[in-house]
Amino acid sequence: MLRNKTVEELLHFYDYYRALYPTANTEGRIVLLHFLRRLRKRIKRRIKKNQSPLVGG
Repeated sequence: MLRNKTVEELLHFYDYYRALYPTANTEGRIVLLHFLRRLRKRIKRRIKKNQSPLVGG
C-alpha cells in the first residue's frame, strides 16, 4: 500500500493515523505506535533517497 507513495502522501498518512491515536483503545494504540514508527522510518529513508546526488544521473 505504501510502497509507491510520494513523501507528501506518506506525510498525509502519518498525520491521519497520528490523529487517530488519542481515541484508540489500548490494543489500537500499540498497533498505531508500531505503524507510526515504521512510517516515520520510511519517510526519512524516502527523503534521504530523494536528496542523494546520485539519483537522476
